[in-house]
Amino acid sequence: MKRQFPATPILGVTATATSRVIKDVQKILKIEGCLILKASFNRPNLFYEVRSKPPVQKEFIDVLSTLLKNDFKNQSGIIYTMTIKDTEELAKDLKNAGIRVAPYHANLDAPIRSKIHRKWVSGEYQESGRAGRDDKPAKCIVFWRFADLARQSSMVFTENTGLENLYGMIRYCVDSHRCRRKLIAEHFDEAWEAQDCNKMCDHCSKTLDVKRIDLTKYGKNILSILSKASSLDSRLTGTKLVDIWLGKGPTNLRVKEATASDLSRERAETIIAHLLVDGFLKEDFHFTPYSTISYITPGDKAAAGLQPSPLEVSKLGFSLSKDDIVVPDTDISSSKSDKPKKRKHESNDEIKTFKKKPLVIIDSDSD
Repeated sequence: MKRQFPATPILGVTATATSRVIKDVQKILKIEGCLILKASFNRPNLFYEVRSKPPVQKEFIDVLSTLLKNDFKNQSGIIYTMTIKDTEELAKDLKNAGIRVAPYHANLDAPIRSKIHRKWVSGEYQESGRAGRDDKPAKCIVFWRFADLARQSSMVFTENTGLENLYGMIRYCVDSHRCRRKLIAEHFDEAWEAQDCNKMCDHCSKTLDVKRIDLTKYGKNILSILSKASSLDSRLTGTKLVDIWLGKGPTNLRVKEATASDLSRERAETIIAHLLVDGFLKEDFHFTPYSTISYITPGDKAAAGLQPSPLEVSKLGFSLSKDDIVVPDTDISSSKSDKPKKRKHESNDEIKTFKKKPLVIIDSDSD
């Protein structure tokens, strides 16, 4: 485009973009030296929170409907789901629970979408996808469970950065103590100031006793289970791996000395999720005529003989197991680094390849 219309100004507008995406767009459009006007992601009126999602759908509906009736009575909100089918089923279940709700997705007929949207507007509901755009306090809650990981990864693993982005979200969900805003700031490569959160996330609003757990023993136990399964020509999904590790499931796949009977299922799932995003384990995807299945295998770290990174846990969220090995003399309750680390794909050498450095003007709608 720039070659064909060298004198024509180009304007690119997007709601959110990481530094990597911005650089890719500049390179593709050949406008590396362009002016960038950028607003901060931080909206101080939003409260960020992650909650555990019950494994049984009926239990989840009970939790969600109770939350809506008690914490958000006579208020508006938007619930995002993974698929259109999930949207339809969740709307039906919440209606049966006495919640005024309607599904909204691309497959709805235009008149129906318009009717639902008009109802939102007439009721002064907030703009779709924009919690707190009226500058009033709003909550952004993620309901997360381990089973969602494999379901989502099997949908995005063919994309160029699909797993990378998904695992970033998993880190956000399993983190037990770091400021949610700090985690988001790292994703968008923004500088961080401690006062930017002001106790407006589930971690900063509480005093947390954080311990760093050595996962070496757990990692070896999981590898021994995977090795035995492989010797029996069996492959394990994440859920099946958790079952066997906890002493459940097929007896021929269990490894007696590797059974973690003292761990809760939630803790076991958190450990395996951490080992996945840490690279100690990895997902191996297999196609069937009806679906794509994610199996767990040893990752690059395990193959290289490296130890898994420690898991930082909050004693408020987890009770320490008798098998937990706490790394001594670690102070991780205070944030020593206020700026996110530079990513590998954003090295100084890569930045130097641009013909001239872009001018970036950062504005914030929090002033």
